[in-house]
Amino acid sequence: MAKGASGTLQQSAEDLQYHLQKATGRSLPIVAEDTGAGLAFLFQLEGEVPKETWALQSNDQGVCLRGDAQGVGHAVSVFLEKYCGVRWLWPGASGEVIPVCPQLVLPPIKEGGTPEFKRRLLKFGYARFWAELKPELARWVRRTRQGDQLKANFGHAWSHMIPKETYFSAHPDWFALVGGKRNPAQLCESKPELRDEFFKNLLEAADTSGLDIVSVSANDGYGFCECPLCQAKGTTGDAYWDFVNDMALRMKKERPKKGIGTFAYTVGRQPPSKIPTLPDNVYLSMTTYATMLLSEKGAQEYRDFVRSWKTKGVKIIMREYWGTHYWMDLPFLYPEEIATTITEARKAGMIGAYGETGKNFSNMALNYYVVTHLLWDPDRKVGDLEKEFYSAFGVAADPVRRYHEVFLQATRESWRKLDIDGRYVVILNAIPKMFSPEQLTRAGLCLDEAQKAAGTDLELQKRISFLRVGCEYTSLMSELLGLYAKLGRTGFPMEAFEWEATARAPRKVTAVPDFDVSRDFFEKLQQQTFPYTLAEKDEWLLRAWDLGQKRIEMLNTQKSTFALDEGLLAITIEYGMRQWHATIGDFLGKSPQESAVLQYTPPAKKKKP
Repeated sequence: MAKGASGTLQQSAEDLQYHLQKATGRSLPIVAEDTGAGLAFLFQLEGEVPKETWALQSNDQGVCLRGDAQGVGHAVSVFLEKYCGVRWLWPGASGEVIPVCPQLVLPPIKEGGTPEFKRRLLKFGYARFWAELKPELARWVRRTRQGDQLKANFGHAWSHMIPKETYFSAHPDWFALVGGKRNPAQLCESKPELRDEFFKNLLEAADTSGLDIVSVSANDGYGFCECPLCQAKGTTGDAYWDFVNDMALRMKKERPKKGIGTFAYTVGRQPPSKIPTLPDNVYLSMTTYATMLLSEKGAQEYRDFVRSWKTKGVKIIMREYWGTHYWMDLPFLYPEEIATTITEARKAGMIGAYGETGKNFSNMALNYYVVTHLLWDPDRKVGDLEKEFYSAFGVAADPVRRYHEVFLQATRESWRKLDIDGRYVVILNAIPKMFSPEQLTRAGLCLDEAQKAAGTDLELQKRISFLRVGCEYTSLMSELLGLYAKLGRTGFPMEAFEWEATARAPRKVTAVPDFDVSRDFFEKLQQQTFPYTLAEKDEWLLRAWDLGQKRIEMLNTQKSTFALDEGLLAITIEYGMRQWHATIGDFLGKSPQESAVLQYTPPAKKKKP
């Protein structure tokens, strides 16, 4: 490798050195040039190639790894996975699988290319609560060949482009008319003066942010304008897409190389009915849920939704929820459905994908393994990827496979049997039925068998113990959420488990439809009889307190690992949401000193979730 090589290239060389030294048990120095001393790996950085281009080629002297800076890293990763059998199941040492191979014998190698998808990202939304682990996460992200060529922002932008603090008092008519009153939750996107000011600010952002794609997405939630000017556009969605179309055309004229980014979300979820084709500088962050495919109705809705965008001329970047907080860090496993969504979106013109995930690999590693590999090579078969994942457990592969199948089956069957429709309160109340004590017992026995098979292999034992953390956490949370659900049925004020507490919960949106607080769900619950005694209620409260304490203690124990994400609970503490444990503690008269304290890194700057 040449002297003065970039930090990225040096990093790639060190990564290759690290894995090969562990595999072969030999010292393999990094040198500035080929010494002719046996098998060598030559790094060549190429300039005039597309971003993330990579190549591998063997010859009599060794293997040449070429590409741009990131592409060379991809070449290292491909080589280690494909030709050395290395696996990275999750971040950290226990997730590294490096087969011992004293003599590395390689077949002829000649392959390379450029990733089909320009964005391939797992987004760890709570990483600000465990910042000290970011270097380890970055290594795993690099090794799993994630990347982002877009330099794009799709975030909710209206409040940033036209902040109410600056504009509302002077121009209230620039904001949404809702119920006869001007409300700063959204903009009056049809007003010409508002559009002029918005584009002026948007152009400044395009020039100063370093982004290639700037966002024009509406604010989160609802409260869209009902004024005559907006209504004249047609539906609320028509008014929104008329605005996006206008911004895109203006940007195309003023900055031809810049793109416009927007979510396909809330009123903009469906394609415009009055605009046959949007400008080709529109990039669509399409919010989708692979779990829709767990039901026949949802699968059809998903396909119809994706196909409806195929003729609109936009460039699709799928925005998924593979590890959303809705799952509570529990094993919602659905790799087949994940693969199908990628296949369907690819047919409609998808150029990339990203999605919410968490530091919850003890339960979600299989999903994340499948996602990262499909984003790199969407032609891979899920069955092959699952076999690859399980094979990393060696002699314990079969019981580990059966362990995961418990949760694969639980996810698929429960979704249909319990008629889960994706709403938060529905999922939370369904979890105790999804992960029953009987299923968790079966899962635990599979892990017992796996650890017995592992014998004295300490690395394999650690890998299986990592999975057991997830199993134990699932058992704890299933029982705890079941107690919350019971207490909610008694009228105890638990947000997401009891109607009034849910409806009172602070919301960052205006005029939210009923599905957000799920009135109909609670009305159906209230129609069902729920007999209980005061003694039972007291017992549930005390047990819920004990389990809530254990949850915090367990999260603290796993703080330095990637097994569980303490950020999921930390955000509720930071922003006063879903105060389940505190509510029970207050009712029982527990002092602050009696409550377990969650250990997490306070975020440097608070942002509303």
